[in-house]
Amino acid sequence: MEIKLNTQICSLLEVSLYESLFSPDTENYENDFFDLKESGAITEDEYDKAVDSLWSNYDMSAYKVAFAKFAFGHLSDSYLEAMKALPFGITGLSFTGMHSPKEYNFESDELDFVIETGDDLPTLLQKWVAKNGDIYFYNELESRYGSRDGFISFMPCGRDALEDAISGRDNADIERAFAMILHYALNDETGGKCDFEEIQEEFTNLWLESSEKEISNYFSDVMGDEFDKAEKLTREY
Repeated sequence: MEIKLNTQICSLLEVSLYESLFSPDTENYENDFFDLKESGAITEDEYDKAVDSLWSNYDMSAYKVAFAKFAFGHLSDSYLEAMKALPFGITGLSFTGMHSPKEYNFESDELDFVIETGDDLPTLLQKWVAKNGDIYFYNELESRYGSRDGFISFMPCGRDALEDAISGRDNADIERAFAMILHYALNDETGGKCDFEEIQEEFTNLWLESSEKEISNYFSDVMGDEFDKAEKLTREY
C-alpha cells in the first residue's frame, strides 16, 4: 500500500523557499560589486548591469530540484529507521517531487513523498489508536490540525472523525489520518524518538553550507572576470 504524504500535512521538515534561509541570496555578491564601484574598478552603469544580471540567467527550477533532493535525502536519513520501528508495517520511503504554490498567502513549498506499507495499515492504525488515543493525543491533534478563526481544517482531528477516516475506503482520508498519527508517533515531545528541532537545525546548516558553494560557482561562471575582480578586491580588504 502506498501512502502519499507531504511536509504540509506531515511536517517532518520545513522547506519553504519564500523569504527564508533557504532562498538563494545575492546580498554578498551585490556588496562585492558595490565595493568594485566604490573603488573605481567599475562604473555606475557597469555596477547596475552587474547587479541586474545576478539572477537574469539563474535557473531557479534547477535550484529547487537540487534543494528538494537534498531535503528528501535528509528527511529519509533522519526518519526512515524510526518509521520502520513503529507498528505500521512501513517498509520504504520514496521521493515524488516538490510543490510550490503560485501564491504564498495560504500555502508554502512542500516535499511530496510516498510511504510504502502493507495493506493492513488501517487495522494497524486502529490498534495503535485504541492503545494510545487518550485525551492528550486528541488535544494535540486539535491544537496542531484543528480549525480556528479564519481557517477551516479538513483534517480528521476528533475521535469520531479519526475513526471514520481510518475505517473508510477513501485513500485521502486514510492518508490524512496516517499523517497526523505518524507525526505524533515520531515526535520526541509526544513520546517518539525523533527530535524534530535538532533534525531541522542540522538540515538547515548542511544545506546552507552545500548551497553556498554551488551558488558561488554559479555566479563565478556567469559574471566571469568581473566577479573574479570582486573576489580579489574583497580578499584585499
